Amino acid sequence: MSTDSPARTTALEIICVVAAALLFGAAFTAPMLAHLSAIGNIRDWDWQMHMQWVPFYTVTHFHQLPLWNPYECGGVPMLANPQSRFLTPFFLLHLLFGPVIGFQLEITLHFAIAWAGGYVLARVQGISPLASALCGSIYTGSSWLPLHLAVGHAVFLTSAYLPWIIACLWRGFHEHQFLPAAVAALLVALTLGEGGVYPVLQAFVVAALLAIIISMIELSYWPILVAIAFGAFSAGFAAFKLLPNYEMMSVYPRPGDFFDYTPLRMIFGFLFSRVQIIGPDVIGGQWEIWEYSAYIGPLAAALAVVGIAKATRASLPWLIAGVVFITLATGDSASYSPWSLLHQLPIFSSSRVAPRFLIPFTLTVGMMAAFGADFILQRFDARGRYLLYFLICAMLADFWLVSAPSIRHLVDGEAPNPQDVSATFTQVRDESTGDMFVTSMANEGSLNCYEYTEITTTALGVKQPGYRGEQYLLGPGTLQLTKWTPNALSYAVDIPAPTTIVINQNYDPSWRLIEGHGEVHARSGLLAIDLPAGRQSLRLEYRSRSLRIGAAISILTLLAALGLLVIERCRRFHSLPH
Repeated sequence: MSTDSPARTTALEIICVVAAALLFGAAFTAPMLAHLSAIGNIRDWDWQMHMQWVPFYTVTHFHQLPLWNPYECGGVPMLANPQSRFLTPFFLLHLLFGPVIGFQLEITLHFAIAWAGGYVLARVQGISPLASALCGSIYTGSSWLPLHLAVGHAVFLTSAYLPWIIACLWRGFHEHQFLPAAVAALLVALTLGEGGVYPVLQAFVVAALLAIIISMIELSYWPILVAIAFGAFSAGFAAFKLLPNYEMMSVYPRPGDFFDYTPLRMIFGFLFSRVQIIGPDVIGGQWEIWEYSAYIGPLAAALAVVGIAKATRASLPWLIAGVVFITLATGDSASYSPWSLLHQLPIFSSSRVAPRFLIPFTLTVGMMAAFGADFILQRFDARGRYLLYFLICAMLADFWLVSAPSIRHLVDGEAPNPQDVSATFTQVRDESTGDMFVTSMANEGSLNCYEYTEITTTALGVKQPGYRGEQYLLGPGTLQLTKWTPNALSYAVDIPAPTTIVINQNYDPSWRLIEGHGEVHARSGLLAIDLPAGRQSLRLEYRSRSLRIGAAISILTLLAALGLLVIERCRRFHSLPH
């Protein structure tokens, strides 16, 4: 079958692919599914579960959209946090089953989505069904996802959407249509909604690379136009989270100007080493093992070589992209390395850990291996099919044995069950940043917190010297908290002279005085209100202007995409023979 034309699909094939994807997800996460009520306890797991709990509790207990997170760092934006991940249909699993079991089920489904995406990406390039299964198996079976999950890097679950994004773009490149680019952009918005900042950046790099390569090979400007449309639609669809993210990162920037270098020998060592377990620090490595691990094994590499040799033209875009990703993964290997040049771009400048580009590299290996497997099927007929069955089974067994120890780390701890839950919200300062989950469950805020960057606060913990309560007046009078929620605070005040109320949370310009008279401002970094004399009721609400603007842009982008759907359907109808 020509690799320039997408394969036709049938209802039976769709059913088989869905079943195979779910079976793959269940098999590779089986050690986790056997202990659904447990959680991991290595590195970022505490922070990750805290980030799952706060939106869940905000929605189920307060019936509010999780816009503000008072439980962390003295109070920080929740939706605007680049790594918050509740803007997804999968959040329904958390609401139905709780944040622990819901998160575990989400992991299994993302494995299935990634496998199916790899399959679809191969199929749109005309590869046979059996060979297409290799692409999804190599990409999702590699060790990068289990190891990242083992240490609580849940945001890399969104890499499951990468093959789907590229499959949509591939259709747009070769069918000269913009609608597939809009669909790919919707997946980018979903990726960002689930906190996948790194996967979004990687998706743009993959899209740009393939657009340039295919334009040069086919001497066509269409891939470039489709890639530009993809970027525009992505910005529009993701604006509902992109603008709040930008606003928060402007206040709390993440420094990214540091040296990052990994030798090629180390990268190739981890691509083929079957010892991919969490343990001692990597000798000679700047990062921990989970940042380097992307096991492909000898069978996938051998099939990729066959694909390059026997389907050179079809494999060429993936070969070039793979070389670029390996080069990017080495980091600052030269004065003007691709990584250092990429770091000059906005947003990319805040990224770190160059070896994370090994994740899209495994997708390029999967595609080249699929071309190799397709050649075997065409060359050896029935014998090739049996050989391919054997290779796929052997490869899956190899991947599972390498990844299983990491998956077991997802359930080697117990979910905390705090004995004492504070009746009223209070800030606490603990010596450890590894207790944020249990602290938020106890209705307390962690002042000594862990985040994507250093966030300092002048808020005081309940047992610290100088603590005057979660709200207090600077002058005489009475102050009573009448209602507390994450996004809204209500007070009754009676003061004989003008004074100021100070709230023991960080100031943010999105806090607005909705009821009562006064002026909201920052006092030593804390939220404060200057009040006139007298008795009154006050109501503060967190209302994000960037969210409203972003949501409006996203809605307009959706309308533009629907208009594009009508235009391209009419164009296709008129192009049909009558």
